[in-house]
Amino acid sequence: MDTYLDQLEARCAELGVNLEEICLRDGVAYTTLWRWRKGHTTPRQDTVQALFKRMARMKPRGSRAA
Repeated sequence: MDTYLDQLEARCAELGVNLEEICLRDGVAYTTLWRWRKGHTTPRQDTVQALFKRMARMKPRGSRAA
C-alpha cells in the first residue's frame, strides 16, 4: 500500500514537476516536506487533498493543448 507521500511523488512524476514546487505553491514549508521524507511525520489528509487538488488543475509538462 502506497503512503500519501508515495502517491504525491508518483503524481508529480506523471506531471513532470517536483513535489517541492507543488508544496511551495500551496504554502507547505520545505522543512515539512523534509520531515515527511525522513519519516519524522506523515502528511495530514487535508494537506494531501489540497496538494492533489492543485495538481488536478495542472497538465503534464511537455503536453500540448488541443
